[in-house]
Amino acid sequence: LLMAQGLGSDVWAEKSAGTLSRMVSAPRPMAELLLGKLLADGVLVFSVSLVLLTVGMLFLDIPLARLPVALAWTTLSGVAFVLLFMSIFVHARSRRSGMVITNSIVFPLLMLGGSFFPAEIMPGWMSAIGRFTPNGWSLERLKDILLDRADATALLVGTVGLGAFALALFFHTAARMRGPFARR
Repeated sequence: LLMAQGLGSDVWAEKSAGTLSRMVSAPRPMAELLLGKLLADGVLVFSVSLVLLTVGMLFLDIPLARLPVALAWTTLSGVAFVLLFMSIFVHARSRRSGMVITNSIVFPLLMLGGSFFPAEIMPGWMSAIGRFTPNGWSLERLKDILLDRADATALLVGTVGLGAFALALFFHTAARMRGPFARR
């Protein structure tokens, strides 16, 4: 989440550098710039996930055969989180206000969603809430993959749902970057 927040805030760097205002007057769609940013972010998320998952799987003696699916899931989830934060940042009045808003979202999610403490050691009510947070839900699917209890149908439905959510965020963010965000 913290990585996604930082990557999502990069839209303000593009705005400050004048990239967005030049893109608005260019014949190329803003979606191409956003797609390029997301591909670069996806490579970064993939790379970090590859290292951390490999080390974790070796340390916990989890078969590396599960790595490709786990890697695909963490990369898709990471890019979806980047898009979520980007969509918040394009509504903020400044990068600083965007950071305040996203911090007020990130830290409760980190606490409840199992990022600081495993859901298994939380009180029952807190664990139940945490599993419905975006990161808690994503983490539960990752645990299912790593512990070989992932149901292919449920994983496919989750992947399609996450992809649809990310696609909706993509088009919303691209439209916002081309419109009010680039002009003010």
